[in-house]
Amino acid sequence: FPSSRYHRISISPGILANGMNSDRRIYPFFTDYEINLNTTAGKIDTIHPKISYFKDGPKYPPEGLGQFPEGFEGAGTILKTGPSSKIDTIIRTSNSNLVFDGNYSLLFELDASKDYIEFETAKSYSLPLFKRPVYVELNFRTDVPFNVGLYAENAITGQVVVIPFITLLATEGEWKKIYLNLTNDIQSFSGSKFKLWFNAGHDSTLVKSQLLIDNLKIIYQ
Repeated sequence: FPSSRYHRISISPGILANGMNSDRRIYPFFTDYEINLNTTAGKIDTIHPKISYFKDGPKYPPEGLGQFPEGFEGAGTILKTGPSSKIDTIIRTSNSNLVFDGNYSLLFELDASKDYIEFETAKSYSLPLFKRPVYVELNFRTDVPFNVGLYAENAITGQVVVIPFITLLATEGEWKKIYLNLTNDIQSFSGSKFKLWFNAGHDSTLVKSQLLIDNLKIIYQ
């Protein structure tokens, strides 16, 4: 056998869908990394893969054009608080110790008197069915577990169905990235539009609980 030969190497970027180690999959919105490599027997080669979204980028819901990704850099936001929330104002922080990316991140602070927060997207979004991949991406840092779900709003009857989706755990002061796979959860709701909702309660062992979010987006193929 020759001591060296060319190989075409292709590396597909993977994610933990919904943060689960048991659900590792190729992320359908990212390009593969491909390289021609001249390998030599006994030689160690180092590869530094670079990936990106496909050239045309991910698709956003038509109602969200110009809104996503929501990096909380502008004066407004795509979110609003819910009727049961003890916090009625959505604020952003420029504290460099708290901001994940850019100049601002979304910040909620809970305490003994403001011990519950719920918020949702102000708009309802059209999302594709027929098993086309639909994901929510976000970066988050939180002192408390918080819940993420959907409201499915039927366009004809106006009926709203609450779809609980996932509970994200406290991150011990670290920022984390999550890829939430909504594909299967929306299949039964033909003729509906969808809102994202979030809620969290205060940790009474703390003087205050912080929940931070950045780079929120809803994408699909």
